[in-house]
Amino acid sequence: MNLGLEILIYLSLNTYKLLFHELVMSFFEEAATQTGIPLWILLVAFTWSILWKGIAWWKSARRGQVIWFIVFFFIHTLGILEILYIYLFSEIKLDDKKVKSKNKEKKIKRK
Repeated sequence: MNLGLEILIYLSLNTYKLLFHELVMSFFEEAATQTGIPLWILLVAFTWSILWKGIAWWKSARRGQVIWFIVFFFIHTLGILEILYIYLFSEIKLDDKKVKSKNKEKKIKRK
């Protein structure tokens, strides 16, 4: 590998590492200091929430449920609403919807 490329990769990785520490970790450290909540609890809560939010966003987008997608974007409940959606609300069957095509009528079930 070219030495110049190796140096560029090394500098890029160190830059991202520094930015992550300066921006993200300093935010969490400051929040932990101000609230008195241990840093590790904040990191676990953040990771937990992001995990469930991502799964709920993916599921609501795949089902074409824009309203749920918007609700998850604006309401943060440490994953509680997202878990309820994933295991309860997304499984509720809505009324069958009839779609007319040129030649025949199709009955489509919503997921």
